[in-house]
Amino acid sequence: MNRTLWTCRFSFLVWLALIVFQASGGSQSSRNPIDPDNTTPDTSLTHRDVEPAFVLKAVPVYPQAALDYCLEGVVWVSLLVDTVGVVIDVKVVKDSGSNAGFEEASIEAAWRCEFSPAISNGEPVAVWASFPFRFRLREDCVPVG
Repeated sequence: MNRTLWTCRFSFLVWLALIVFQASGGSQSSRNPIDPDNTTPDTSLTHRDVEPAFVLKAVPVYPQAALDYCLEGVVWVSLLVDTVGVVIDVKVVKDSGSNAGFEEASIEAAWRCEFSPAISNGEPVAVWASFPFRFRLREDCVPVG
C-alpha cells in the first residue's frame, strides 16, 4: 500500500478516536473540537449559571383524532437550544402511548418555542432542555359516534 493511503487511514482513525473520546465525556473543555463553532452542546458541561428560559412557549394544536375520541395525553420532548435561544433540534423522549397525534403536535409546537440561552461562566452555551406538553380536555367532552 502506498504512503498516502496509510496517512489517510491514520488520519481517519485519529478523527474517529477523537469523536469517541468526546462522546464518552472524556474532555472537560467547553469547546467541542469536532464542532469548532460550538453550535452543539458539550455533554460534559454539567454546571450552568443560568438555565434556558422560555421567551415563548408555543401551544400545540389539539389533534382532531384525539378530540373526536376525548383522548388526553402527555408528551415529553427534548429541545436543543443554541447560544442565542433558537431551537435547533427536537426529539420526543417519552410519547403519549395513544397514537392520536400528540407527538406530531408536540414536535410542531416545540419548533415554535423561543428561549433565552443557558449561561455558563458568563458565556451563552447550547444545551438540551426537556419538558412536557400536556393535552387536557374539559370534563364535558363527548366522543364522536
